Amino acid sequence: MRKIILATAAVVLLIAATPLSAQLAGAWAGEGEGVCSPPPFWTSDFPIYAWQNWKGEISEDENAFFGEWYDMNGRHGRFKGEAFIASPTEVVFKGVWTWIYDACDPPKEYEMGTFWMKFHKVKLTCYGEWVQKYSGEDGTMKGKKVK
Repeated sequence: MRKIILATAAVVLLIAATPLSAQLAGAWAGEGEGVCSPPPFWTSDFPIYAWQNWKGEISEDENAFFGEWYDMNGRHGRFKGEAFIASPTEVVFKGVWTWIYDACDPPKEYEMGTFWMKFHKVKLTCYGEWVQKYSGEDGTMKGKKVK
């Protein structure tokens, strides 16, 4: 009887742990802090509040994280990253982020820098940092799963 209980407990734990690795896939959203300048060849010195608000998606296989960011002034861009480090409780994505200048036709997209984001599989929260490649200006972002 004791062996049956132990075997049943092992199966229950295995089944309970299986969804843990699949929980990150889906929609995420959050906010960030930090400000940066446009690329150095840009004629204006307006600030970009990169990642002030963001929404993204983690792919079903949990190997890609992608989405859009936008600020209170209507500036926006995209981001795309790949899984870099994974553990039973966390996955870290590293990638690049862009800024889209859409006041011209067609809009122009500029690669602005790199980012990393760490996702916690149990808490379904995340935290990360971004860096602007031209000036080294940086910021942080945080979020949570929304679906």
